[in-house]
Amino acid sequence: MSSLKKNNIAQLEERVQKLHKRQSILKRELDDIQEHLAELLRTEEAESASGQLLADETTMHLPEEHKQKEIANTEEVVDSTDESEQQRKMYVAPGSKPSKKSSALPKKRRRKEPVAPEFSGQKVAGVLGVIVMLVGVTIGVKYVIDNNMISPAMRIVLGYVLGAGFIAAAKKVRDNMPQLSASLFSGAMATWFIVTYTAHTLYDLIPVVPTFLLMFVFTALTVVSSLAYNKQVIAFLGLVGSYLIPFLLSSGQGQYEVLFSYLIVLNIGTTTIALKAKWVNLNRTSFYATWIIAISWIIGRMQPNTEMLVLMFVVAFFCVFLARGIIVIRKHPDTYTHFDAIEALSNTALTLLFGVALLYDMGYEDLIVGAYTCAFA
Repeated sequence: MSSLKKNNIAQLEERVQKLHKRQSILKRELDDIQEHLAELLRTEEAESASGQLLADETTMHLPEEHKQKEIANTEEVVDSTDESEQQRKMYVAPGSKPSKKSSALPKKRRRKEPVAPEFSGQKVAGVLGVIVMLVGVTIGVKYVIDNNMISPAMRIVLGYVLGAGFIAAAKKVRDNMPQLSASLFSGAMATWFIVTYTAHTLYDLIPVVPTFLLMFVFTALTVVSSLAYNKQVIAFLGLVGSYLIPFLLSSGQGQYEVLFSYLIVLNIGTTTIALKAKWVNLNRTSFYATWIIAISWIIGRMQPNTEMLVLMFVVAFFCVFLARGIIVIRKHPDTYTHFDAIEALSNTALTLLFGVALLYDMGYEDLIVGAYTCAFA
């Protein structure tokens, strides 16, 4: 029962903190509304005063009867101005108590705090904190290994436990210190990547398929959490891990079908997340990373009698990036820049170049090559 009561108390305290935050936000909005109302009333007074001055100048050149009419109209304007002034002084915001201080509206608009950019100094400090954390973990692990203090299996277990501790700490400080929480979470994901890779390559404790699945799960968790934290840096960490997986776990057997299928699925997922959060740099990074991997494999590892299937994957890459560009233009046209135009041209040029080269390698005639060229021209 005591633990249940503690959980209830913690939940109530958390709700109280959130209500306090909402109260401060509503108060700021109320102050802005009062300032705006004061500006409108002052503008109305100035227009009334200028109208009265113009009426006085006009009255000087009018007959006596017209002067009497203009004076009467001016008195009506003054009366309405006095009423507006009284309304301004008597205005009290809903839910607030009338007082002498509340009747005096502020004259200057409160300056809003600027929103920090995605890669500001605070963000860089968080990234450096993660790097320092990982260096410390690496030094500690190296010391334990050099002195044979624990077995290899226990080292891997402790590595996973350390990453779980980082995640628990990140969850605990997320409300009060979101930047520190994001840094701790990034460090946890990086720790799990390193531990999994070490368990596979150095100790042969985890086979290649479970290692691939674990890294894929860690990558998905990193990218999804980047949306929850609204931190593009975390998404980049997951993206880097995603593109390192094929190189870290490569067996040298040239299984390009798995590699290229993995890249297509990865780009579809990256596109979905980047469009949802409007992170254009994530899209550009995945575009260039995908083509670099594909080009390096085609040039260095492609085997005979694989040209047609490789060509199909090249066209599939082209279709994925083309669809992504169209979606960006239709949904987020404000984010489309000349870099995206360069990306679209590069996508077409690379598909055309490698397609023509593969068709010639397969022995197709100029007519087929020409038709392919016209299709992507």
